[in-house]
Parts: sequence; C-alpha cells; structure tokens
Amino acid sequence: MTPAQLEAIKKLIDLLADSRIGEIEVSDGEFKVRVVNASFGTPVPPVLATSVGLAPVAHAAPPRPTALSDRLVRAGLHGIFHHAPAPNAPPFVQTGVAVTKGDQLCILEAMKVFTSVRAPCSGVVRTIHVNDGEQVAAGDLLYTLEPIAE
Repeated sequence: MTPAQLEAIKKLIDLLADSRIGEIEVSDGEFKVRVVNASFGTPVPPVLATSVGLAPVAHAAPPRPTALSDRLVRAGLHGIFHHAPAPNAPPFVQTGVAVTKGDQLCILEAMKVFTSVRAPCSGVVRTIHVNDGEQVAAGDLLYTLEPIAE
C-alpha cells in the first residue's frame, strides 16, 4: 500500500465520521476500500476499512447526534443531489411522506461515486431544501424531518 492510498483511506474515515453517510466504497484497479460508518443505521463491527492486502482499520464511533440534529439532514460531502434512483424514476421521498430511520432519502454523487443519504430518525419529511441535480456542499441542509416515535 502506498502512502497516498493510506492517506486517502484516512480522509474517507474522517469524512464518514463527520457526516450522515452510511458507507462509501472506492476502487482503483485492484485496490478497493469500503468504509462503513458504525454509528449510522444498524450496528456493525468496529472495522471500518478493508481492502485487497489491507488489514482492517478501527475507528471510534462519533457520539450520537441530538434530537435537533436528527431533524436536520445535511449533506456529508460535496456533490450532486439526486432525488430519485434514476432519471424519470419516482423520487425516494416527497414532502409529507413518513419515513423510517434508515430509509433512503436521496443520493449524492461525487466523482462518479454515489452515496446514499438515509433518514437519521423516523419522521415525516417536512421540507426538501434542494432541487434535483443541484450542487451541494458538505453541511448544506437537504431535508427537515418532523420526528415521530420509533
């Protein structure tokens, strides 16, 4: 493994730790890395990165967000907002629709890598703040949810 590959893995781990992204997978030839945010959705073992010829890399899970931050779904990375899984397909969610924690809300595309954005809590989609195809930056507000009991 090259120092550049190791640095790229560290950046992916930091990106996921500070975001609402569940997981990301990147490959380049035979080099492949999949990073999973253990604090997102269903619990997974604390192994966050594996690759061909790589040992697992452990990373502490970030603290659970507060109820207020659960209501506000923000972009975890810079990319293009996709409201539906494909052109001319129905959107994942619409305003007024109830979602369950972990339901897919949209896709963010960055450098041909598609990352799912999932509901951090069960609730009703009150506002969609972004239009389909719009560029977003990390931290931009995507959705406002009205939490409901899980």
